[in-house]
Amino acid sequence: MNAIVEHLRALYPDADADSLQERIAASFKQHAYASRRPDQDWSERDTLLITYGDTLTKPGEEPLRTLANFLETRLQDAFSAVHLLPYFPFTSDDGFAVSSYREVRPDLGGWEDVSRIAGKFDLMTDLVLNHCSREHLLARRLWSGDASAEPWFHVVDSAMDTTGVVRPRATPLITPLPNDPQGRGVWTTFSDDQLDFNYHNPEVLLEVIDVMAQYVAVGTRLLRLDAVAYLWKEPGTSCIHLPHTHRIVRLLHAILRAHAPACRLVTETNVPQDENLSYFGAGDEADLVYQFALPSLVLQALHRGSSVYLNRWLRDWPELPTGCTFLNFIASHDGIGVRPVEGIVTPAELEDLLQTMRRFGGRISTRTGDDGREHPYEINITLFDALRGTRFGEDDLQIARMLCAHVILLSLPGIPAFYIHSLLASPNDEEKARATGRARSVNRGQLDRAALEQQLDELGHPRREVLEALLGLIRLRTGQPAFAPQASMTPLVLGSGFLGLVRESSQQKILVLCNITPQPQRVNLDTDPLGLPRAVDDLIGQSRIRVHHRHLDLTLAPYQCLWLVAVGG
Repeated sequence: MNAIVEHLRALYPDADADSLQERIAASFKQHAYASRRPDQDWSERDTLLITYGDTLTKPGEEPLRTLANFLETRLQDAFSAVHLLPYFPFTSDDGFAVSSYREVRPDLGGWEDVSRIAGKFDLMTDLVLNHCSREHLLARRLWSGDASAEPWFHVVDSAMDTTGVVRPRATPLITPLPNDPQGRGVWTTFSDDQLDFNYHNPEVLLEVIDVMAQYVAVGTRLLRLDAVAYLWKEPGTSCIHLPHTHRIVRLLHAILRAHAPACRLVTETNVPQDENLSYFGAGDEADLVYQFALPSLVLQALHRGSSVYLNRWLRDWPELPTGCTFLNFIASHDGIGVRPVEGIVTPAELEDLLQTMRRFGGRISTRTGDDGREHPYEINITLFDALRGTRFGEDDLQIARMLCAHVILLSLPGIPAFYIHSLLASPNDEEKARATGRARSVNRGQLDRAALEQQLDELGHPRREVLEALLGLIRLRTGQPAFAPQASMTPLVLGSGFLGLVRESSQQKILVLCNITPQPQRVNLDTDPLGLPRAVDDLIGQSRIRVHHRHLDLTLAPYQCLWLVAVGG
């Protein structure tokens, strides 16, 4: 029995699995498969950019064209992949309440613009498969009382006990249906404008797979499974990470291996670390999993000036199945999640961080916990403003701190991902947050390209300084085999004011050293990990340092970072 049929039979024992498989194959036959590059391993040359299609605007020009021009002129040789956030018609949640899955938003551009980006970069597209907008055709039918639409959604008794359900929001889980004679409601995990699909119905899954085939056909190489952890619902359970949810991810993995082998699955599960790691399965689920604990840990370390929690976490870095790796990031279109560090950072340290983020203009979004109370879920703030200072207040080291944070990102095993507003050193968009009333809008602003280009050409402007420095680091990294995702990592114990680790491939060793404090720090470094060289080169500072008696005696400026390689090695 092949894997696709096996998974279909497990999910739908009463259905004809062979017939379902034939319909899946027909979807991929109908949508001709295209890929920018063949199936190959990830390397140190891979870096991903996260952006909305309309982050950059130009009067009289469709935003996707504006974005493509910016990518090609400014970023072509730095980034290998682009995560183009939902570019479909939507009604809320900045794209994640999709009203039509098979169209490009007319105000953004067309499929030809999406394909243009996919022709130059590995395109990541969101498969928003947990829910749709209330304005989706099926949802409108349900809302109007059409009983034939009910099997597509979770229609339940409005009085159903949902106390055991785990979810990321504090809003009501069941949204009443208007004029329903039985007083029923529909399951809405994220908002009353996002109706959850019913995967107990195989037609739902087949429709989602057909949409997936269409995205692959236009050049998508990375399929991001949005909010996948909540996919399968069973009354009386937590309705998160259920066995059938993992089964569906394995099914999608098997389908891509059979019909689009160069494509990869990425799971988006903003949950505690062990739960997040479960989506690798045995190498038969996600190919990439977001490293959700990393943003909060890096922020906490720089805020506190201590690597204690970050180092402890790095020492427990897991060994991953062959072919799998992390998508590492420290900022994205969403907030900085705090759930992933539950059990890693103490509640007192976390509260200290949250208080500082409030002082820097951040908002704290909450979720309803098992105890019925509201708990912190994420910090809504731009990364640049989050790094204005430390727990002791603002200072003049914001840019140095920003670069240090990204050196840490670039040094870890996995694929580094940069949010465009971090790359461009964007401050909080207070005006947009006030206009929308949504906390996440503070980090989702739009930029006029002409004004942006003027700032990027202005000597001393923070946007120029940050962009030039980050692009320099990214380009430098692409030539270092020790930063390949599969290269090993060994954390070093150097004291709480430093982050130190060694990355090693068969071709190269790099010793990473970061001062994560706002003060100069002296360190006596043993060169054994680099093979006892007589001298080392700092790749970032482009300087050579002599070794004395097998040691380096170094003083690092605030937030200074080094990538050290043995001379001749």
